[in-house]
Amino acid sequence: MKSPYLIKDRLPDLLAAIQAMAIYERYRRSAADWADLISGDKDSASHWKEIFDDHPEFFRPSVLHPGDYSLVWRRAGNSRYHRRLGKIMDQAEVDLLPEEERRRYITRPPVPEGQIKTLLDTAINLHQHATEAQRDRRWWIMPVTAIVSTIGSFAGAIMGALIKVT
Repeated sequence: MKSPYLIKDRLPDLLAAIQAMAIYERYRRSAADWADLISGDKDSASHWKEIFDDHPEFFRPSVLHPGDYSLVWRRAGNSRYHRRLGKIMDQAEVDLLPEEERRRYITRPPVPEGQIKTLLDTAINLHQHATEAQRDRRWWIMPVTAIVSTIGSFAGAIMGALIKVT
C-alpha cells in the first residue's frame, strides 16, 4: 500500500490543515468549511476530506457530528476555552454560564505554538520516512537489471555457439 505521504503535493496541504485546525476558533467543522478556511474553496471539500481520512495520525471524524473533522491533538483538550474571552475557564465557571453562552462560546483551546511546531515537524518527518522507504524498496532494480542483462548475454553467446557448431 502506497503511503499517503507520497501523494503529489500532499505535504504542503497537510501542513496547512494542521495549522488552520490548530488555531481556528472552532475545533470541529465540516470538510467543506475546513476547505473554505484552508484554501478558500468550499468546492474542494472532497480533497480535504481525503487528506483528513488518509491521515488519522492527525485528524479524526466526529462520531457525534457526521461529516465534521477535528485535529486529534486539539480534540484531546478539555472543552473549557471561552472563545470570546480568550481564556481557559475552570469547570465551575463553565457550569455557571447560561446554556446559550456555553453552546456558542465554549470550545477546546487552540494548540499552543510549540505544540503546533511539534505537529508540523512530525508530519515532515513522516513524509521524509515515507520517501526514504520508497527509495529503499527500489535498491534491487539495478542489480536485477544487470543480472538479467548478463543472463541474456550469456544465453545469446551459448545459442550462437550452438548454432555455429551445427
